[in-house]
Amino acid sequence: MPDWYRLNRSLATEPTVNRNFSNFNVPAAIFLTGVTGFLGGAFLSQLIDDGFEGEVVCLARASDEKHARERIRRSLARFGHSQVPSWVRALPGDVTSDTWHTAPELDYVTHVLHLAASTSFGQEESIFRTNIDGAMSVARSMRGRNLVRYLHTGTATICGAHPPHVVHENDYPHPDAHHLVPYTSSKAQAESELAKR
Repeated sequence: MPDWYRLNRSLATEPTVNRNFSNFNVPAAIFLTGVTGFLGGAFLSQLIDDGFEGEVVCLARASDEKHARERIRRSLARFGHSQVPSWVRALPGDVTSDTWHTAPELDYVTHVLHLAASTSFGQEESIFRTNIDGAMSVARSMRGRNLVRYLHTGTATICGAHPPHVVHENDYPHPDAHHLVPYTSSKAQAESELAKR
């Protein structure tokens, strides 16, 4: 079971958890990137289904809060939700930018789920920008904050085109791995850069 799902299930179902902001043993707020994509939309939908009562700050590429909220609503509609709950805060911005880094919505964030990525198997330069620069931007935005957990989503394909039969997690990303598409290379580079910090 993925860590994010365990986190979600324990927050939503643990009867002894006090979900108000005065108890910092649980998230005062979750910062979620990639909410308009499949993983981010599925995660937020699951929080809704589980009755999560914290706050979720969702970064969405948009010019203003109204358009960001609309993009989140459309994403949730794919999972059967017609409304964006009041505890979801829409933060307009591009994951690769730093314009949102000092937003007051991030002041109480304790958990980060960086799920945003360009999953294209094309050759666009934007894949590297989103997956590497975006990962580093999110990491920079959280520097100095009182985080309990920071989760960056990777991919098993960072081990390259011809991995051994048994893949050990600590062996990758490896600089000698041969990547067939920029997506896998960019995700490997992002993990390497994050590990240096």
